[in-house]
Amino acid sequence: MESTANYTNREVKVQATSAGRVTAIPFWYQIHLDQEISVSTLSQNSHWKQAAVVLQQPLRVQAGDWVRLAVKLQKSAISISAHIENPTGPMEQ
Repeated sequence: MESTANYTNREVKVQATSAGRVTAIPFWYQIHLDQEISVSTLSQNSHWKQAAVVLQQPLRVQAGDWVRLAVKLQKSAISISAHIENPTGPMEQ
């Protein structure tokens, strides 16, 4: 995502490595305060840590399932939704 974008939509696909429930999506981010100064939650030197979006409905996944994450950045708000693509069982959202 561009550091100067006020509105960004992106889709990311991840593959489940084992069966279970997905209850939240953790993420790290970088804030650009100006052209030279930024803060990263991934940095070992920062007290800022990862954030997470808790899903309203957990997803049941099987090993090999693909989960599509729709990531939206609008001004200073981040939202993430998750859906199973081609599930091996009944589709859940």
